[in-house]
Amino acid sequence: MRIGYSYLRYSSAQQGDGDSIRRQTAMAKAWCDRNKVQLDLTTTFTDQGKSAFRGKHRLTGALSVFLAEVQAGRIPQGSVLIIENLDRLSREDGWEAIHLLSSLVKGGISVVTLSPSEMVYEKGKGSSNLAGLISAVVEFGRANSESETKEGRSDEKWLRKKTLAIVACVAPRRCH
Repeated sequence: MRIGYSYLRYSSAQQGDGDSIRRQTAMAKAWCDRNKVQLDLTTTFTDQGKSAFRGKHRLTGALSVFLAEVQAGRIPQGSVLIIENLDRLSREDGWEAIHLLSSLVKGGISVVTLSPSEMVYEKGKGSSNLAGLISAVVEFGRANSESETKEGRSDEKWLRKKTLAIVACVAPRRCH
């Protein structure tokens, strides 16, 4: 029986107060049950409050541990990495994101996404590999663009707060 590993990630501490971990875990378990894959519940890989926009999760987070375990052979070829959506795996530049996905697949790991639609990325699937690759490129591009937009809004908000603080300090006797 194939072994499935769940990778769970959310970007901010505020999201940790929500339902993200339970929802992602339940979806992974349901997929494994439907597909006769044994979900390894002892080694769930979770990046809590870690963004995938700049790749920190890939370099220092739980995902980096998963990648090292694959490379060392402790996670065997034929295993399945289950993620809610490709944007959980990466929100980096499209080239980095595709490289990450393809290195997993070329290393013998199937990658399953559960939302917005179920997709299996794995070696040896003929023409469906091309459709999956195109879908992945589009999804990674969307995720990266969304993160860039959010970063721009955050930068504008910070600049506005900073400007208001400076203006308030310029008024006589308001700053100490």
